[in-house]
Amino acid sequence: MKSYLVLCFLLISAIGFSQANSQIKNADEQRRALLVQAKDASTVAAGTQSPAFQSQNWKLEAEQNPSNASVWLNYYLWTSRDKNLNAFEKAARLSQIAKNAISKATHSSDYFLLQYLQSGKKDSVALNKAFDLSADKPTLYQYKIQYAIIHNHKALIRKYSLELNALMPMPSVLHEYHYNVLMSADSNAIIYAQGLNDLVALAVLQEVRNYRKDIELKYYDGSTVSETNAYLCLSLGADVLKKYPAAGYTGLLLKVSGASKEELKRSINRFDLRIMQSDNDIPGNKAPVIYKNYLPSFLLLYKSLENANDSEAVEWKALIKKLAERTGDSEAVAKQLEN
Repeated sequence: MKSYLVLCFLLISAIGFSQANSQIKNADEQRRALLVQAKDASTVAAGTQSPAFQSQNWKLEAEQNPSNASVWLNYYLWTSRDKNLNAFEKAARLSQIAKNAISKATHSSDYFLLQYLQSGKKDSVALNKAFDLSADKPTLYQYKIQYAIIHNHKALIRKYSLELNALMPMPSVLHEYHYNVLMSADSNAIIYAQGLNDLVALAVLQEVRNYRKDIELKYYDGSTVSETNAYLCLSLGADVLKKYPAAGYTGLLLKVSGASKEELKRSINRFDLRIMQSDNDIPGNKAPVIYKNYLPSFLLLYKSLENANDSEAVEWKALIKKLAERTGDSEAVAKQLEN
């Protein structure tokens, strides 16, 4: 069942200058139309919108607009997501991007944020300068919360979480999802996450709503996780999760040491699924992309109930089909239900 998760070069010929110049201009416009701001896309589809494609196009944009720090930051962020690069290649490329940005870009919030990221998320001076200069305080608050978690500054985690929530309360759909992430762990657990979308949301729910204060949040830095009561966020991705073959689903988390069917059921029974089950609260009846993360655990629970001839299996099968339809996964889930 774990396998389910692992769900323009310009050619200028011998033509007149004005015609060639027009072609270049049109190509640039087409390329720019495909650019995606890195902070607006936590995931992109394979193909033309892949991180490698975005990185290459932001590189071209940086060459044409070298003083624009925002362009360099997007080039940096998309390159950091490019899985086609090995660790050595990525580190070298990111270092060069940062050097070029520092030497060419105008000082701005994005300029200092790039410096902070290149420091390994250690340069708090650069982060504070980025925050002070930014008109987008909610995004920078998220980086500050992440920094506080990485460096275990409990008071700052609370301070920044409260301030972020005052500026930008969490949407109900995301509140429900991340509440269920917290409910996927047993008492006094450690949850490892990395991205702003998960790590920050979990911290805000803890500090603002006082949910599951027994859980410790940790930043996943790539080191091997060995604690017995440690859990991994699904957002870490298949490349990370497959390093822990003994891990087991406990709802919206993977427990590193493995999980029993009883633990899986216990976690899911704590979930709040009112929005998911509603037909009215989600625009267009389409579920957010992150709702796909429910499917592996729901399928495992359904199979367990079905094998035990439990009458609850019928209800879970109906919910799984409904969720699959809303996430666009009906065909794949139907095959899982049949197996």
